[in-house]
Order: sequence, then C-alpha cells, then structure tokens
Amino acid sequence: NITLNGKCQMKFNLRGFLKIQASLCPEACNCNDMDVFCSNSGLTYVPQILGTHSPAQYLSLGGNFIRSVGTGDFLFYTQLNRLDLQYNVISSIQPRSFESLKKLKELYLGHNRISFLVNQSFSGLSNLLYLDLNKNQLSSVQRDAFNGLVNLRKLRLSGNDVSYLPSGLFSDLKMLELLYLEDNRISSLSRNVFKGLGNLRELYLSRNNVTILSGDVFKHLRSLSDIQLDDNAITRIWNGNFLTLSELKTLSLSNNVITEIDSGAFNGLSKLKVLNVDGNRISAIGKQFLSRSLHLEEIDLSGNQIGTVEESALDGLRFLTVLKLNNNNLRYLNPGVFKTNLQLSILDLHDNPWHCNCGIIDLKNWLKSSSDRILTTFVKCSIPEKLKGMYLDFVSSEVIQSADPACPDTMLSDEPGTFMTGNRLATQRDTEEEKETHTRATATRVFTMPDSFTTVIKNTTKRHITSAESGKPQSLTTQATSSYGNRSMSQNTATPTLVTTTAFNKPSHLKNITPCDYNQNAILNISARVVTSNSAEISWNLARAGKEHVYFRIMYDQFDGNIRFSRFINVNKGNVCNLRDLRASTSYFVCVETVVNEKVCEVAPRDLCIGIVTKGEENSTPDPQLVILYISGANAVAITI
Repeated sequence: NITLNGKCQMKFNLRGFLKIQASLCPEACNCNDMDVFCSNSGLTYVPQILGTHSPAQYLSLGGNFIRSVGTGDFLFYTQLNRLDLQYNVISSIQPRSFESLKKLKELYLGHNRISFLVNQSFSGLSNLLYLDLNKNQLSSVQRDAFNGLVNLRKLRLSGNDVSYLPSGLFSDLKMLELLYLEDNRISSLSRNVFKGLGNLRELYLSRNNVTILSGDVFKHLRSLSDIQLDDNAITRIWNGNFLTLSELKTLSLSNNVITEIDSGAFNGLSKLKVLNVDGNRISAIGKQFLSRSLHLEEIDLSGNQIGTVEESALDGLRFLTVLKLNNNNLRYLNPGVFKTNLQLSILDLHDNPWHCNCGIIDLKNWLKSSSDRILTTFVKCSIPEKLKGMYLDFVSSEVIQSADPACPDTMLSDEPGTFMTGNRLATQRDTEEEKETHTRATATRVFTMPDSFTTVIKNTTKRHITSAESGKPQSLTTQATSSYGNRSMSQNTATPTLVTTTAFNKPSHLKNITPCDYNQNAILNISARVVTSNSAEISWNLARAGKEHVYFRIMYDQFDGNIRFSRFINVNKGNVCNLRDLRASTSYFVCVETVVNEKVCEVAPRDLCIGIVTKGEENSTPDPQLVILYISGANAVAITI
C-alpha cells in the first residue's frame, strides 16, 4: 500500500500490477500475478529457483508425490503468506523446515502420511495464523512441537491416531481460538494439557475414547464458548468439571455412556445456552438439575433411559425454548416441571412408554391448554392395552378414567354439584349422556379425495350416523383394529366418520356443522407468507366466521414418499401459524384441518395442504414466491398417517 499524506489520503493495492517474471516461474508450474500453481504436476520435491528469491506470495503444491519436507526446501520463498502441501505423501517434517517463511500466514499439511511431530517442527512461523494437519497418521506429538506459533488462531489436528497429548503441548499458543482434535484416539486428558489456551473459544473433542474428565481439566480455558465432547466413553459428569467455564454457551455430551450427573456438575455455566446430553444412559433428572445455568435456551435429553423428572429440575429456566425428552422411559410427567419455563415453544415427548391412566390426565390437560404456544409431538399410549397405540391428544379424559380401575369416577371442582370431565365443568346427567354416546377412535386420518372415507372406530358397535348424501340416519356396523403404522380393517360402509377427541354434548348452534363440512367449505387459500431457513408462517382464509368450539390444527412433516405427521400445532385463535423448528434447504408438507367440538374429519381433501421448501443457511431472506410448491387436490394421493 502507498499512502499520500496531506488533506487527501489514497491507498493503492499493487498486487495486480506485480507479476512473477517468466524466468522466476518454476518449471512444471503456472504463475499468475504473485501466485505459483504447481498442483497435480507429479512432483516428488519442492521446485526451486536457484540463485534468487521468489516474490511469490502463494505456493500451491497439493496433489503431488512429495515425501518429506527438509530445512532447505523453502529458502528462496521468503515472501510466502500461504503454502499448500495437501494431498501429498509426506511422512516426516524435519525441525526448522519452515524457518525462512517469516511472513507465512496459512500452512496446509492435511491429507498426508505424517506420523510424528518433533520439537521445533514449526520454528520461525511466528506470524502463522492457521495450521492444518487434518487427516494424517499422527500418533506421537512431542511437547514442544508447536513452540513459536505465538500468533496461531486455528489448529486442526482432527482425523489422526493421537492417543495422548502431553501437558503443556499448547502452552505457546496463547492466541489460539479454535482447536480441532476430533476423530483421534485420545483416552485421557492430562491436568495441564490446555495450559496457555486462555483465548480459546471453541474446542472439538468428538469421536475419541475419553472416559473420565478430571475435576479441573478445563481450568485454563477461561474464554471457551463451545465444547464438543460427543461420541466418547464418558461415564459420569462430576461436580466442578465445568466450574471455570463462565463464558461457555454450548456444551455437547451426546452419545457417551453417562449414567450419572452430579448435582453440581453444571455449576459455573452461567451463560450456557445449549446443552446436549442425548444418547446416554441417564435414568433420572434430579432437583434443580440446572439451577446455575439460568440462560439455557435448548436442552436435548433424548435417547436416554429417563423415567423420572423431578418437579424442580427445570426451575428458573425462563429462557428455555426447546426441550427434547423423546426416546426415554417416561411413563408419567408432572406438568409442574414446566411451571417457570414460560418461553418453552418446542417440547418433544414421542417414543416413551406412556401409561395412559389417571396419572397422565394432568399432562394431557396441560398440553392442550398450552397448544397455542408449545409445539409438541404426539404422545402415544403404551398402557393400558385397550388404549395402546392411541395418541393422548385423541383420547378423552373420560376414556382414560374408564380404562383405569384406580381412577375416581369424578374429579371434584370448586362448584357444588359439578365436577370436571376433561377440561370443562359438567353435571352428572351430562356425563351419563356422554358415556352413552362416546366413541373411541384412533388419531389416524387418511388424506385422499373427499368422496372416499375410511372408518377407524375400534371394536364392534352399532350406531346411527347421518349420511353425507341423504341426510338420513343409517345403521352402521364397523369392525376395525388399528396400530397406526400398520392398520387392518374391514367395513361394510363408506359412510364418513369422525374421530372423537373429547366427549361432550354438542352446543345447539353447532349441531349441523361437522369438521368435514368446515374443511371443505370454510378453509380457503392456504399459503406460506414468510419462509426462512428454519421457520415458515402459514396462513389461511375463512369463508365463514369462526365459531366457539372450533379451532384449527396444523400438521407438518418432511416431504417424502412416506409422510407421517409427527408434529402438529393447535391454533385456538386467528388463522396464522408459525412453524419454528424447520431445517434449512428441506421440503415440508403442511396441512390445515378443523377441529369442531374436539372432533376432526377422518378424511381431509388434499387441497388443504401445501408444500414448502426452506431457505439455505447462507441466505434466509424470505421469498415465498420461490419456495412455495402448491399441490393440487385433483392429483390427490392417499397418505396414511
């Protein structure tokens, strides 16, 4: 750069005007401005320009057959700031090989056969910012191998055979910010292995063989914000393991063999936002599990053996938005666990052995009352046998009570002469009428053309139902069994049926309105108004005004050949819904249906659905015109949920 002093200052970049003379371009290489390209040229040595120094700033030697690097190889390349030696067959680096490269900023040695690093391997590289030793065969690294790299910001050692890191190995790397050690064979971490790394922000130790974390192994990492310890063999998290990591925001311990977490294991993590402990063997979440990590936003506890969550386990986590408890051993869950988690919007509870008896009614009622703000997956009953395979959302409280001999017949309310049935007050007479008219049915709905129907009423019964065509009562006898994923049934009618979710007497002003009618005649113009990389705003219009006891359910899943809606949101007010847990660059199938008197239409026309494609990670600017794929009802294909 040239600066002209005075009232005006002008800076010129002369790189484009400086070119390597043809006589200074090594044989078998191509030179462009200040760059020398010798990649994939069959070279077995570093090409030289004898008798003069090269002005080159970038030297590319990747994809050759260079076997070793010696002290004289780069004596004439003193101006280099970037050197690429990737994809060679280098097996050794002699001490001080790079000592003449005082201006070097980036050194790429990945994908070679280097098996050991001796002391002073990188001597002289005081200005180096990035060192890549990824995918070599490193098994031994001497203590002073990285001495002199005082300005290094990023060190990549992943994909090697390192089993031991000597204490003080990184002590000279005081400016290091990113350290990649994943995919090695590290089995233990010595007490002072991270000494000197006070500026480190991200530490990657995934896919090693670490079994024990000593109490103060991370004590030197006062600036650490992200640590990845996935896929190791850690068995226990001890009190004080992370005590000094006051700046940590992300802690990932996925896929270890953790069976126990001490009560104070996460003390000190006052700024933690994301905690992943999925894929372990934890059986219980104790009291005040994360009482010192009050800024947590996401917790993943899926794929453990959790059977108990203490009521105070999540107390104080008022910023918590995502909680994953799927694939555990939960039979009951006290909704009081979430009493302080007022920002919770995604709660994953699927694939647990839920006991749908009297003890689960509180959870059922809480999930329903919170459905306008919390996205949850279906909770499927495992016990009792008569409710096995049914989704809690589609089973009324009365059915749960009738299936559990230990349940009281009534649930007392504050008003004399009344009691609670599900979420409403009822009289004894009301309840007797409800018991006579209630029908148990599965949550499954088949998306096909509106003139085709599937009956899913569980056990044989004889009822009167009104035909959609004649409006006259008809006798209907149905036999069916359901397992949702694999359903077999026989029936002697094609009369439309409804799935009953909660039984109560229908208000007089809704006696002639069915969910099927509402779906076909009331819902119009489903669209995605805003689509980003991880969210979509779905809206629809109504041809008729909304009514009491009518609300909408939005179901969605990834678009493939086997769509099974595992996620839904109930919208009790309005006709706009925000889907907030989508993946970038992914197609989704989204459907809207009506819930009338806690019933949904067994068959919904395909034109109540749209397809959307989320934006990529790099560009999340909404552009719904480019991402919305409208699906015509005329091309309906049956999709069994």
